[in-house]
Amino acid sequence: MELNETQKEILRKIATSKRPLTLSLLIKAKNIREDDVISLVNMGIIEEYVDSPRARKSKYRLTDEGEKIYQTLPPPEKKPKTARKSARSSVSSEQIEQIVKRAISQAIVPLITVIQEIQEALVESGIIQKKPTSLDSTPTMTIKITLEEFKKRLQQEYERIDRETRSGGMVKIPLIWKAMSAWISREEFVNFLFQLEEQRIIDLQIASDERLVDSPDEGIRHPTRGLIYYIVWR
Repeated sequence: MELNETQKEILRKIATSKRPLTLSLLIKAKNIREDDVISLVNMGIIEEYVDSPRARKSKYRLTDEGEKIYQTLPPPEKKPKTARKSARSSVSSEQIEQIVKRAISQAIVPLITVIQEIQEALVESGIIQKKPTSLDSTPTMTIKITLEEFKKRLQQEYERIDRETRSGGMVKIPLIWKAMSAWISREEFVNFLFQLEEQRIIDLQIASDERLVDSPDEGIRHPTRGLIYYIVWR
């Protein structure tokens, strides 16, 4: 069975992706169209499935036949590196300062998360006692970050929690907030979530019945939408 380069690229994307791929994620690439994906489904190489009753979009995975074909595919050709221009450019002190701050932020955030996980393990084992905290209290350490940095960190925590709790792609906001609250304020956290929703990167979904959720006070209360309690990555 002979596949064209686009079909081979789709196979590689599905086989190597760390998370399930929807149609919208597959066709983000410039050279992939919806027809290309459907053709592979019709050929029995990939199949469409829904991993949760609550999932709003179908995902795609390789069939047994698709796995066999993928194993025979040669690795993708690497694009030759282009030589960098040697032209000199001036860098202001403000630009250098921003680069340094960004590097420090990226180094500190994972360390804070590790410390937080160690503290939680000590609390669970009874070695130390957890101090009562308030949802609106100031986090242990706040770092000024950009929306892009927040999105990257959010996706890491989203995928980790989704994998550990088997949430089927619908992750509870209180769990996300617990993982990120050590380095960002609640106000920034909420504002960034709404910005990502406006950019159609995530969906913020409400709890159908507040009485059935674990921590309603740790969701996001919206004046018109109600209790926003879940994040779904598009």
